[in-house]
Amino acid sequence: MYFYSKVWDSFVFIVLSIAAVLFSIIFIDVKFAAVYQAYYYWTVIIVFAIDFYFTFKLSPKKISDIFEINSNNSKLLFITDFIATFPWVLLVNTEFIWLIPLFKYFRIISKLRILYLKSVKNSTLLRIAFFIYGLMLSAHWITLGWISLNNNSDSSFLSEYLTSLYWSITTLTTVGYGDIVPKNDAQILYSIFVMIFGIGMYGYLIGNIASILSTKNPVRQKYLENMDRLKTLVSYRKIPIELQNKIRDFYLYLFSKKSGYDENSLLLGLPDDLKNEISLYLKKDLLDSVSFFKNAPENFLQEIITYLKPLFCVPLTKVMEEGEIGEEMFFIAQGELDVFSNSKKISTLKSGDFVGEIALFKNIPRTATIISKSFSNLYLLKKQDYEKIIRKYPKFAEEIEKKVLQRSL
Repeated sequence: MYFYSKVWDSFVFIVLSIAAVLFSIIFIDVKFAAVYQAYYYWTVIIVFAIDFYFTFKLSPKKISDIFEINSNNSKLLFITDFIATFPWVLLVNTEFIWLIPLFKYFRIISKLRILYLKSVKNSTLLRIAFFIYGLMLSAHWITLGWISLNNNSDSSFLSEYLTSLYWSITTLTTVGYGDIVPKNDAQILYSIFVMIFGIGMYGYLIGNIASILSTKNPVRQKYLENMDRLKTLVSYRKIPIELQNKIRDFYLYLFSKKSGYDENSLLLGLPDDLKNEISLYLKKDLLDSVSFFKNAPENFLQEIITYLKPLFCVPLTKVMEEGEIGEEMFFIAQGELDVFSNSKKISTLKSGDFVGEIALFKNIPRTATIISKSFSNLYLLKKQDYEKIIRKYPKFAEEIEKKVLQRSL
């Protein structure tokens, strides 16, 4: 049902757009006006009447859906929709009657606004599409206004339309080659108005393009910001080339793994249920690959993921040191870590492994030194956070502790 509703809404939008183009031509071309009045006007009225009936009669709940962003507009929507639908030509017969169906734009703009606000992935494309639509429709109306002031009866309507469209586009885009110039006072005033309107539209376009480019790829934007900070630091401090390269490579690693964007900034504004649900999804691969979480209750996983803190390591980073007292354990999402005991390498840990788990159960020194062999993506779990959660799951706590103690023997 939702699909058919969207198809019908699209059809109504197309009908309205054609009406917005055709109705204005009747003021310029008398022959075309006769065709429009005889055929298209009543087609538009019938389509709008069907839409009005389905919207406000058969589906009263749809009104609240349309105005879920701003419910105060519901009365205005009903009034403008009724004005656009009623066949006023039966009561009054003037040229301006053909403008009245365009009141439908109030409802269409409201629905398009909500579509844009609801869109997640395609919001940028919708933003561009809406702007282009408004620009082309404005150019058409401005073109017809220029034709009405030109009074050039020597050429055909099509030829005059194309010439006037060329003038309106160059004026709106602030190019203005000057090969078509106003010839009377009315055209001069009209040109001034179009130029001012074009400046506003041009500024709006530039502002939107800048906004789109800055938000299109937040990971890339974060990388460029980090590199700018590094350049600034290097210009004021004598940092060794080797250290500069390490910092640069770390930022490149974050960029290549799409990890430079702070996902926690989104989670902070969400209710706990949604926060747990999205955190569980984002860390699903880790939970599936680490045996530590095998057979864990769903509620336990939903709670513990909120306490897993990301940790990125560059090569040769010392994650743990033998002999120190540990307060956290580590889960390896990506990368490799070498394990050393008594300065001798004894093994290599890879994605899906975990280390330092004994610190959660016993207050004893670390038994090994862990060094990152490559760029690594880890998650750490603090002892105090683990104890806070595990009290709610005593049976599973016993199972984990048994596995951990057996693994450490």
